[in-house]
Amino acid sequence: MSGSVARAGRPRPQGSGWELAVWYLMRLTGLALFVLALTHFLIVHLVVDPSVHNWTGLAMALRNQQISDFPLCNKSFDLSYCGNDL
Repeated sequence: MSGSVARAGRPRPQGSGWELAVWYLMRLTGLALFVLALTHFLIVHLVVDPSVHNWTGLAMALRNQQISDFPLCNKSFDLSYCGNDL
């Protein structure tokens, strides 16, 4: 290979037609899969409900307590029942 840089994968087909369309489709599909996986990672691991961090404190506060104290403790920790405080 004199002067050319080797690339991984199949080289781009010459000309136009079905082969070129499939070549582009496969590359766009791979790119879309990467973007979807990155978006999934961001949503699942980085976007959290603000009250998530307080639920452990609520569990510690309710140890050896009656269940009737739950609504009071829930509001004093400013938690959401459905987990949707955004």
